[in-house]
Amino acid sequence: MTRPANAVSTCLRWGLIPYWAKDINVGFANINAKAEGIESKPAFRKAFERRRCLVPVDNFYEWKKTGTGKQPYAIALADRGIMALAGLWENWHSPAGDWIRSFAIITTQPNELCAGLHNRMPVVLKPEAWPAWLGEEPATVGDLKALLAPYPSDDMICWPISTRVGNVKNNDPTLIEPIAARDLKELSTAIWQRRPIGCNSAETAPPGSRKDLSEEFASRRARSRCRCGTAHRRHANVRPRSKDHPQ
Repeated sequence: MTRPANAVSTCLRWGLIPYWAKDINVGFANINAKAEGIESKPAFRKAFERRRCLVPVDNFYEWKKTGTGKQPYAIALADRGIMALAGLWENWHSPAGDWIRSFAIITTQPNELCAGLHNRMPVVLKPEAWPAWLGEEPATVGDLKALLAPYPSDDMICWPISTRVGNVKNNDPTLIEPIAARDLKELSTAIWQRRPIGCNSAETAPPGSRKDLSEEFASRRARSRCRCGTAHRRHANVRPRSKDHPQ
């Protein structure tokens, strides 16, 4: 992922705190921001107008409801590259006099792949959209809203992972490995057909080599940090850890 020309990388608190908020806890309700009507919602309209950002992740998680509970899945780009999620950021002046920068991730309707897991997905922006989103090129409200569309299913993959990811005490790169309890052949077919196991999609797998997943994830496990230097789960899990320490 190449940094846009005039962009600055920094760490922000997850959960957007509007500049007018009287309490920091308002941020816990603003982890995500729905794309629909975002330009007019009090918590997000100023940030949408002036303070847009990109949130780099290597994958994100969604939970699929099953007959026995919920099964977590990791969703990533098909080429395993870093994806840029559309975000908004804000400055907030606390009663104690501290300035806190926070952000929210914008969500939209799911694409075909994610629809089998959840009714929303984060907005993933392609590199050609970055300049307009970051204000480096002129763009109208309509232009910006048009960017907040579902990412193409053909360019994404997903796979089931361990429910260990649901425990905030677990924070290691093995969390994104495919679960071993599944039949590897079924798992491999589901991933390369770009569908979660149990979905009805029968999309044909792309041509080319189907590298053994266990070998691939073993090599990825050795690289415990993504290119931005942040551990996989802390960087990719789209939800807060707790009220005291949101991701």
